[in-house]
Amino acid sequence: DFFIFSDTYCFHQFTWLTNHGCSVLGSLNTFGSLLSIISMTNLSYQRAMGIKNRMTTSADGVSTKHKVKLIFMSSFLVLFSLSIANVPLLHSLEDYFVNGLVYDQSVSLFIGIIDKNMHFNALAAYYGRMRNETLNWKLIHEMVHKMFSHDYNLALEFQK
Repeated sequence: DFFIFSDTYCFHQFTWLTNHGCSVLGSLNTFGSLLSIISMTNLSYQRAMGIKNRMTTSADGVSTKHKVKLIFMSSFLVLFSLSIANVPLLHSLEDYFVNGLVYDQSVSLFIGIIDKNMHFNALAAYYGRMRNETLNWKLIHEMVHKMFSHDYNLALEFQK
């Protein structure tokens, strides 16, 4: 964020937080951290098993069976870390991971990052009585679009 916006980050904070670049960097950061933690745990386990079974090792070195096992385990750790790091980016799970939406600056009703509670309050005032438990991001987008498209005849833009 500093390298992209330099001293103007505070003015572009919402743009950066809802940008795909921030999501990619967050995913890479999570992947690296998970891979590091899981690898250290695996290496500690392997070391403990090596100490426990030190009398049963052969003088010929590492067997092919152990090499295949190591390659399989390393591949599994990388894929596991990648899957956990990228789950929040899946569109089908946005109701669990998206905290709010940022709207175009022309919409003065919604300033900053608007969460579900703020959306609910605005939509309840506009549409009348509503049940809070039925709101998901897809429904919120449809209802907000209907609110503004009639008055302004525009396609309401937002970022997650």
